[in-house]
Amino acid sequence: MGRQARPLFRVQIAVKVDNEPCLARNNYQLFGKNHNSRFPDIEVLGVLSSYILEKKYTQRIDPNLTFHEVHQFVMLYYERCLIEDPEGEWTDSDYEAAWSLVNWFKYLWSNRRACNKEVANFKSWLGSLYKTADSRVQSCLVNGIIEHLFEDKQIRSFFKDWEKDTVSRKAYNEGLAWRTR
Repeated sequence: MGRQARPLFRVQIAVKVDNEPCLARNNYQLFGKNHNSRFPDIEVLGVLSSYILEKKYTQRIDPNLTFHEVHQFVMLYYERCLIEDPEGEWTDSDYEAAWSLVNWFKYLWSNRRACNKEVANFKSWLGSLYKTADSRVQSCLVNGIIEHLFEDKQIRSFFKDWEKDTVSRKAYNEGLAWRTR
């Protein structure tokens, strides 16, 4: 029998308030079908991303996170950064998130035999986000992600079906146009 998904990710963060240590303990559901996409504090997500994406710390999580759980978290966190463009100590701005997502997708792409579902998920997620985003976020998606993904001919080809959709076509064409500037 397979491993059951853990619905809760327990977060313990040591902080200092007026130089006095205190501990905030909360349980946040980040993984599974009903993850909370509106996690209350993006700064906490920033701290978690630093921890989860650093191999020396990830190895200390017991039981280990699955790759699927890490992927879900990455997409959740960076989507929030793209939309909210936070300015916290631990958070990524919209363009920092975009650059990280380019690297994340290129990692998935280079391992697509093992990460085929995640590659397809990323493409679908990016298209959906573009369609629902305001013009600021759309510009960030094109300038920060799509243009840089399209530097790779195989990745451009993977996104070619976006030409068939009226909204995605605009993002696809803008991504292509950057290559010819």
